[in-house]
Amino acid sequence: MFLEETQYLTPAQYGFRSKLSTSSAVFDFVSIVQRSLDANTLSAALFIDIAKAFDTVNHLLLIRELIRTSLPKGDILWLQSYLSSRRQYVKIGNHLSDIGELTHGVPQGSVLGPVLFLIFINQIGSLSLKGKLFLIADDITILYTGPDLDLIRSDI
Repeated sequence: MFLEETQYLTPAQYGFRSKLSTSSAVFDFVSIVQRSLDANTLSAALFIDIAKAFDTVNHLLLIRELIRTSLPKGDILWLQSYLSSRRQYVKIGNHLSDIGELTHGVPQGSVLGPVLFLIFINQIGSLSLKGKLFLIADDITILYTGPDLDLIRSDI
């Protein structure tokens, strides 16, 4: 895959990637905690789950991020077309809502949906965090270790 070959995706991302999985993330996480225990230091983790993550992807911001991937212009235009002019309505019984155009969200259940989400969220890996970042699709964990709780708190 282009994103793997160009090493575009942050190494912190374990979700939807070849040869990486939730098991890989758990192993790496537990290894760090174990090393911290062995060194008689503390570990603390912040767990974040992005609710309805695929629905939060802003199309305009995603296109900007796609440009950063160095994909060929034709591919970016095709993906822009894929995302644009999507409409939806709600049906309850015999009642239909007005049709609305979608400016957010990637198609769920599609092959491209998870890949587009990874591209959208990828810049989280470039934040200057003092903790170790783990991304599994829309789940974010930041693991902190240190000699005492006050130092860990100051790192958060």
